[in-house]
Amino acid sequence: MCGSADAIGPKELEKVCRGGPEMLFIGTGKSDKIELTEDARRFLAQRSIQCEIMPTAKAVESYNGSKVRKPR
Repeated sequence: MCGSADAIGPKELEKVCRGGPEMLFIGTGKSDKIELTEDARRFLAQRSIQCEIMPTAKAVESYNGSKVRKPR
């Protein structure tokens, strides 16, 4: 993502949510500190997209085991 090092805004979410996901998993990376801005939370809520922020390894594991995962 291309937001600031510790915050994700709606502009970044627009790029990853183009396909209309039901669920978004966000890994915290090395900093272990990632937050959604209030506008980003509103963006997701308006589109009924659930979001989980967690350590990257856990996000990958959760995504791979997700039942809402869309095949490519």
